[in-house]
Amino acid sequence: MRVDASTAVSEGDSVIAGRDNVEFQVIKTHDNNNVSAVQGTRPYATTSFIAAIKACAGVSFQRKTAVIMTSTSLGAVYRACGASVQVNADFTIDQFACYVGNVPSIPIAQVLQEEGGVVCWTGQQLKFLRLDDLMKQTSVKRVDEDRTVDLQSSFLQRHEIPFFYSTDDSGNFAYGNRTKTRAAFYMPRQDARTLANMTKVLIMRKQLKSPYAPAINAGQVITVVDTPFAIVTAAHVYQTGSDGSGANAYSKFWLGGLQ
Repeated sequence: MRVDASTAVSEGDSVIAGRDNVEFQVIKTHDNNNVSAVQGTRPYATTSFIAAIKACAGVSFQRKTAVIMTSTSLGAVYRACGASVQVNADFTIDQFACYVGNVPSIPIAQVLQEEGGVVCWTGQQLKFLRLDDLMKQTSVKRVDEDRTVDLQSSFLQRHEIPFFYSTDDSGNFAYGNRTKTRAAFYMPRQDARTLANMTKVLIMRKQLKSPYAPAINAGQVITVVDTPFAIVTAAHVYQTGSDGSGANAYSKFWLGGLQ
């Protein structure tokens, strides 16, 4: 963005952005002071910055105190870790622990893997969905002709997605999904349901470039021909061409299938 004395952005500032007017907290800035110009009588430079949704930002900072919870919900975990975001869909988790000096988003990601779930942003609220329920959503876009970029490698999948095993109270082994030969990871004190969830993941399958569609975001489903795919990442590009490079607007989606 263009910056002068009246529009400077600093770390910690709040910025309203996006079609839903979401408030973001700036966590990193990069000032390009050498790129200066004049618009009328106003000299300006440019800056870029990274910002997190302010209502969720608390889970991205190291904890001063520990958060340890049992038989709770992910919404309660977020609130305990400093987030104020509203949650419109949730599920129960057995236990959560984030110790002093740790970043809550890391154990949150671990809990999501153990429960076979994901976090989605709806524009104003968070929702937590299990992967099976994510794929059952109504498609927001249908592509009748496959014009995507295919991403396929069972070789990489077997290297990157392990199966998990544990032992029960009797000392017997408990296994997750081991139908394919994969790396094996031991997880203490986990049952077969959790072990199976941990190998259930979204595999990146396709890339789709489309006309500008800012209402379509990660966590929604796009159907390509007759197959539904979850949007893992959505990028929306809107270039006004004010710098002389020409106007350009499009959206790009990275689509995943449930493995």
